[in-house]
Amino acid sequence: MTNKIVPELSKDLIRDLMPSDDWRCLILLYPGEQVGLLGRFGSDVAYGWRGKIWIAVLEEGEGQSEAAKQTLRDAEAEFESIDEPVEKLIHINYKKGEGRNALGSLVNAAKIDLVLIRIVSQATELVTQLDCDVGVFRGSAENLDGSMKDLEINRMLLPSAGGPNTMSALQLLRPIARQCEISVLYIVGEVLGENGVARGRQALADILNLADVEDLVQPIVNRSASPITGITKQAKENYDLVLIGASEDALSRVVYGDVAESVVRDCQKPIVVMKRAKKRSLSTIEQINWQIRRIMPNINRQSRSDTYKRIKQNSQPDVSFYVLITLSAAIAGAGLLLNSPAVVIGAMLVAPLMSPIVGVGMSMVLGETTFLRDATSAVIRGAVLAIGVGMLIGLARVGADQLPAEVLARTAPSMLDLVVALFSGFAGAYALCYSQAAGALPGVSIAAALVPPLAVVGICLTTQNFLLAGGALLLFGTNLVTIASASGLVFFLLGFRPMTGVKANQEFRGRAARIAGLLLLINVMLLGAVTYFLTSQSAQDAAVANAVEFSITTVTEGRAELDEIRELTEAPANEGGGLKIAAVVNAFADVTHDEVEAIRTSVQNILDQQGYEFSDIALRLQIVDFEVIDPAVPPVPASQPVFQLATVSADDAQLMEEPGTRSKSITNLPQNSPVMMLDGLTEVEGVWWQKVTSGQDAGWVPLHYLSLSE
Repeated sequence: MTNKIVPELSKDLIRDLMPSDDWRCLILLYPGEQVGLLGRFGSDVAYGWRGKIWIAVLEEGEGQSEAAKQTLRDAEAEFESIDEPVEKLIHINYKKGEGRNALGSLVNAAKIDLVLIRIVSQATELVTQLDCDVGVFRGSAENLDGSMKDLEINRMLLPSAGGPNTMSALQLLRPIARQCEISVLYIVGEVLGENGVARGRQALADILNLADVEDLVQPIVNRSASPITGITKQAKENYDLVLIGASEDALSRVVYGDVAESVVRDCQKPIVVMKRAKKRSLSTIEQINWQIRRIMPNINRQSRSDTYKRIKQNSQPDVSFYVLITLSAAIAGAGLLLNSPAVVIGAMLVAPLMSPIVGVGMSMVLGETTFLRDATSAVIRGAVLAIGVGMLIGLARVGADQLPAEVLARTAPSMLDLVVALFSGFAGAYALCYSQAAGALPGVSIAAALVPPLAVVGICLTTQNFLLAGGALLLFGTNLVTIASASGLVFFLLGFRPMTGVKANQEFRGRAARIAGLLLLINVMLLGAVTYFLTSQSAQDAAVANAVEFSITTVTEGRAELDEIRELTEAPANEGGGLKIAAVVNAFADVTHDEVEAIRTSVQNILDQQGYEFSDIALRLQIVDFEVIDPAVPPVPASQPVFQLATVSADDAQLMEEPGTRSKSITNLPQNSPVMMLDGLTEVEGVWWQKVTSGQDAGWVPLHYLSLSE
């Protein structure tokens, strides 16, 4: 491209910048300065990030001096000498005290990622508030100047206290870590001994793992009387550059501090103090991520590569994918209609939908548009196929009075279903990343329950139960969004990141995360509404059942009790809003029609008092004759037929006028005398009495005094 020297920074210039998605490094020079080591470092980092170099000359006052023009020309020639053209050359005029504003406008308009500047009196003031990464170089002219052709950065030292500034610097340097030897130094006080060294190694291991560079850099833990002494001693080794991380507040203090002064003076080595942009500094989520890393560290690059290849391959549907979806949906549909949980579980194990859904989560983390498109397409096509198979299976149910319980159970999802899907996504992604946890995948497939809801959608569509079909589809959508989001979070925690240097992928990941969050929020709102409705309906049903039970017991004075409510149907408001109740009642005695009407009236009054207003209540009771048998009470002998002949077996039997020993005796009954048993048997004072006739006399005699004649 043709580069041009821009006379000044203006609104027209900002509009002309046309920021793209490329990574950019802006090197700031003052008139007469050489690009030197700043250019070499900026070139290496930009190459690693596949980015571009911009060069700007800062000049106080108005107009453009010849020195500024020459500085830009020399800088451009330096980059051309190493075959790396500069994308844009800029001249920035500023008034005293306002340089930061002019520079900030350029950085924001052009979406600059890294700004490099030499140490001058106003350097830190200019760059402190910039919303990008900043590197401030300090060193002698001998170290900082020179031809870019002759300058090389092969070894770099990064002193660290084990904090987030180190991680931020390493994230910037990660793309060049394979071409440049980077050593991370941790200094331990001499008095701490080996325990201090062990803690230092652990601190470095944590930060390198979080920055995902544990296999790219060399950790060094040294003991020294003071950090400055230890850093200076190590820096005297054959390093080309010492890099120190600093926060925004500490930038000026570190640039002018004792560490920088000692390294430059005693080691004759250039240093660069790096400040990370606020937007790239550790957020609250990353702080939590840092703590989680101690429990769940990043998996190594080879494992990440293998997991990525496996999930991406399984997210691209082939013939086997469609065959398994068809078989799984057929098994699920049959199991649902048979009301068999075991068959439905078998269908969950066959279903291959988990892989593309997890692939959606991985593609969002990696920011790969093609991967996301393929995985989403596989999920949609698999879902449509499963619904179609469910409709075919559902034709066998057309005309049936009621859908099986296994079908109805998947038409009213609640917040608990979202929780199940969330942890299923966590478990599925984790199992896919760790081979030793692969045995959990069948259990994850059962917990996720992806195909059965789709089969329910098809079955409900064939019976024209569109509301139930919508509920089942909501359950599948909840599982889809929640599992994809949860798996994406696990992949992020385990170290999966966008491809190095592709800013568009990072922005795509941000958009995908926002969309996933929005979809998850919509799911939560829908499930919240459904859960609220189900809870309200459950409370209403319980109130109706309690009112019916109380009314039956009260009106019948305990002669009847509620067994179960078989039907509880509320008519829509446009149809009158009435309530139909069908119940089974166990009765110990007759229940009259008037009592049933009184029960209905009592139920309506109770519900009205509780705030449940129905225009009319239709009550239908199925009365079941009921007898209570107490094991402590002997059973009542069956009534004997009339005119059964018996013989008196006792020699002191008396024929009594009424049952009971206190009744008047009619006559004596000799032993072995015949009597005729009549229709009459009752219990008095714990003794069963039988009505008999002897000659012309009829009366009662204890049952145990009689024996049947053959």
